[in-house]
Amino acid sequence: GFSRGDAEQMNEMHEYLNDVAKHKRRCPGSDLMSTLVESRVEGEQLSRDDVASLAGLILLAGHVTTTSLIAASVLELVSSPEIEKAVRRSDKVHHLVEETLRVRPAFAQVVRITSQKTNLSGRPINTGAVIAGWILSANYDPSLNLQPSQFQLDRHNRRYLSFGHGVH
Repeated sequence: GFSRGDAEQMNEMHEYLNDVAKHKRRCPGSDLMSTLVESRVEGEQLSRDDVASLAGLILLAGHVTTTSLIAASVLELVSSPEIEKAVRRSDKVHHLVEETLRVRPAFAQVVRITSQKTNLSGRPINTGAVIAGWILSANYDPSLNLQPSQFQLDRHNRRYLSFGHGVH
């Protein structure tokens, strides 16, 4: 539920991470949470709430997306022996990862809040509006990827929005 945005489970996870941050403040170790509770931004220690929020983001963005990608890649290899042979024969793991991200993104949809007034497809969108972006739909747009429903290791000019844009 946490990875699907279930509010109750997200709150439970946040409280749990808040408790972990509280414990790590008292008994720091050599782990990531201890590093977070001891870190400073402009000389100020992060609040427990900030640490819990950041830890939740790392958990969701780092762990859930990675396990989803691994599972989706294995599914593709197991269900398509010709793809598995091509990956092994030509060391196309990078192509496998990229095409898997396009075909089976960790999240089919993302929700964002606009930071300024804008237009979307000719319609005005006010500041603070909640926008749902369908990643899976964008990744299957035939104007961006020819034959989008086919898994192609050697797809030229592969375009997808699985992680938004920029380096990840």
